[in-house]
Amino acid sequence: MRHPIIVFLFTFAIISHLQAIDFKFRHYKVEEGLSENSVFCSLQDSKGFMWFGTKEGLNRFDGRNFVIFHKEPNKINSLENSHVHALYEDKNNDIWVGTEEGVYIYNHLKNDFRYFDKKTIDNRQIRQSVSSITSDRRGNIWFGTSEALFRYHVSTDKLYCYYRIPGDKNSLQANHSNSILCDSKGNIWIGTLDGGLSRYNPGKDNFVNYNFPSAKKGSQISILKLIEDSQGNLIMGTISDGLIIYNPKTGKSEKFLTDISKELIYFFRDVFEYSPGVYLIGSEHGLIVFERYKNEYKIIKSSTTNAYSLNDNAIYSIYRDKEGGIWVGSYFGGVNYISPKPYIFESYAPLDNINSITGKAVSQFCED
Repeated sequence: MRHPIIVFLFTFAIISHLQAIDFKFRHYKVEEGLSENSVFCSLQDSKGFMWFGTKEGLNRFDGRNFVIFHKEPNKINSLENSHVHALYEDKNNDIWVGTEEGVYIYNHLKNDFRYFDKKTIDNRQIRQSVSSITSDRRGNIWFGTSEALFRYHVSTDKLYCYYRIPGDKNSLQANHSNSILCDSKGNIWIGTLDGGLSRYNPGKDNFVNYNFPSAKKGSQISILKLIEDSQGNLIMGTISDGLIIYNPKTGKSEKFLTDISKELIYFFRDVFEYSPGVYLIGSEHGLIVFERYKNEYKIIKSSTTNAYSLNDNAIYSIYRDKEGGIWVGSYFGGVNYISPKPYIFESYAPLDNINSITGKAVSQFCED
């Protein structure tokens, strides 16, 4: 009888995994010092500060207080555009800030900004909305923008621009380069809107394009977020084609979460691997916890009765810091923080289901 009991307990543990995830969120909004409640990106720098890009300012947080950087007309070397979409820290500990109108570089020693005004040989410049910034192993910094893809080679101080060329199968398939990834092997992957997935070929200075037809006939998938998981798979969060997991070694891909709703488009704006095979997905309608190998999910939504719940359902960014804390950026609710340490007190609040207490005021206890 021992073996059946062990199998049963093991099976029960797997089944209960999603149900066991019960996040409690701490909220940081305008009331706590954040400049604006729409948070599009997060970064922890080498000194431990957290940075948040919002619709109205860049915020630096030391765990207690926020320092806000935004457009100051009468100040030289300030951030000229306050709508921040992307953040990246380079090896010199300077922070590159992608805004609605170009890129600014924050100098941590001078505590000021300078506009990145480099131009390509044909006079192109990054003046448009910047959605992604990353670096590679060859000394390049890459910028995904709404109109083109840019590569800046730091040592030669040269800027290069890539865009769709009709009829050229080795150019980008679309100009809006929304998410850029440098994988564990040093490959640069680009996720585009309506153009699917591309990989940069450094030997030929062009691109290898991958065919991922969208459910929307006649177009490729629109990728909002591109990451690499612990198994070396590429994980793509899309607008209307769910979550796509692609194995570069085998060339095989799988689509998940395409049937959550027939009425709503979920917009998978960010993806984060919470644990091997378990992903957190930021969507327009809640924070999704997805367990790949069981193909099961749960959606965490805001609740007006639970003070520790997610406080907004429109999720734009997910970031894990060096201490294991998770920062969830939302459109209306600021930042929702998940502590890596368990709460000392277990709390119970009225929830939108029958298995909860029915009121907030508890006047007495009785042991049965």
